Amino acid sequence: MKYSKELKNILEKENKYFNRGFIPLEYDQELNDLQREKIKTFYKQHKKIWLVNINSYQDKPVLKEYKGEKIYNFEYDFVIPVFDKQLIDMITDYQNTKYDSKAIAEKINQIFNRVKKLNGLTLYWVWNMEIKEDFYLPLEIDWDMLTLWEMDALLSKNNGYIDGDKKKIVVMVKLKEK
Repeated sequence: MKYSKELKNILEKENKYFNRGFIPLEYDQELNDLQREKIKTFYKQHKKIWLVNINSYQDKPVLKEYKGEKIYNFEYDFVIPVFDKQLIDMITDYQNTKYDSKAIAEKINQIFNRVKKLNGLTLYWVWNMEIKEDFYLPLEIDWDMLTLWEMDALLSKNNGYIDGDKKKIVVMVKLKEK
């Protein structure tokens, strides 16, 4: 797929963003803004594009033609240059799959491959959060990977616990601002 110079520039900025290695915060809208810019630039390049929502609800279509309207964070997952009934069918099939992680993973992979074949782009959104106080996320570690001394050290230095059902040690990791 040939990309316009403007779209290549956006994709380069996006790549640099991912390589920075920090957790974005509420006031860091750079990646989300790049996605909106990516959609607008893709639209300028193709004149007619479709937004794809893989986890659509009954009242929201899987594919929607973009006409310059405002796009909200996480509203769409892909952008494609053509309407594609096969992609709609694939997403509908995925949505109707009973919980079977292997089947779901295969169907999601097929959807990504179809978008790629259509010369579409994946949209990446940042979960925005503002850390006003200490914020911790659980980190699960297989206990088979640790010695007893390491387990004790992790649990005593962190607010953690042992999950016997999963055979994991769960420690609370403090998130830091960039």
